[in-house]
Amino acid sequence: MKRTALVFFVFAAISSILYAQQQKNKDGMHEGEPIHNGFLKASQYLEFGKDNQSVYAMGLMDGMYMSPACSAKASNKVLLEIEMCVEGMHSTQVAAIIEKCEGPS
Repeated sequence: MKRTALVFFVFAAISSILYAQQQKNKDGMHEGEPIHNGFLKASQYLEFGKDNQSVYAMGLMDGMYMSPACSAKASNKVLLEIEMCVEGMHSTQVAAIIEKCEGPS
């Protein structure tokens, strides 16, 4: 069951990342290609317990780290900045950052 949940969260993370990149479109990444909206809304994430938020955060980060395997640019500036920012953090710390994020204005 845990593995199924982790796989689900990894796919959700990857699709969310790609969707966010399409919206920003700073690097022209996946320009013109349809990208799924993701499986969760922010309100659904906030309804999770702390343990599930932590697991989601791990899947989100793993999804970002694995995005070059899905033809994303390994040199993507945003990805590199996030990677440097969270290096050495525990998943609960990343989950706390996600929870406090207000998102795009």
